[in-house]
Order: sequence, then C-alpha cells, then structure tokens
Amino acid sequence: QEGMPAWSPDGRRIAMDVTSGSWPNFFVELFTVSSSGGAPRRLTTAPYPFYEDSTPTWSPDGRWIVFQRLDHADLRLVAIRRDGTVEIDLGVEGYQPAWEPARSA
Repeated sequence: QEGMPAWSPDGRRIAMDVTSGSWPNFFVELFTVSSSGGAPRRLTTAPYPFYEDSTPTWSPDGRWIVFQRLDHADLRLVAIRRDGTVEIDLGVEGYQPAWEPARSA
C-alpha cells in the first residue's frame, strides 16, 4: 500500500512511503520511482516490524529527502540522499517535515 507521495522539484521522481505486511507485523519504507514509470528504488529498509519511515519531503534542490521515522514510540526526523546512499538522523523529534524557504542575506 502506497501513501504520502511527494514530487521532486524537477518533476522527474516521486518519493513515497510503502506499507507491507499487516498489523502487528507491518513495515513502512521509503521508495522513489521515475515520474515516467519503471521499477521503484528502495531508499530505506525497516529492520523489524512496527517500524515506519513515512511522510517524505524533497529539499528545494532535490538532493535530499526528509522524512519522519517512528521506531516504536520514538518519532524523529531523518534526511536521506535521493539515491539512498547517505542517511542522517537530524536529532530532533517531529512529524510532517517541511523545508524552510531560503532566505537572502
């Protein structure tokens, strides 16, 4: 089951969370797919049931995706490169992440 799609700023890719399994043994993981179709690319892999990576949001330059990670009762924000190669725990609790517009100096 797919949910929470987010279009990349250039419109070429869509990030989404995908749920597999069923209660109480379910996983929510992040994928991207080309907007023209094709095979999805997995960005995150849930290590055990009841683990959710969801609500992806693209950075304005399209290089990063921020999402919320629910690990049992711990909800935090995480950033991942669009290709899934680098993941950074942002060290803050939160949900429904959003990017702040750039400010001029």
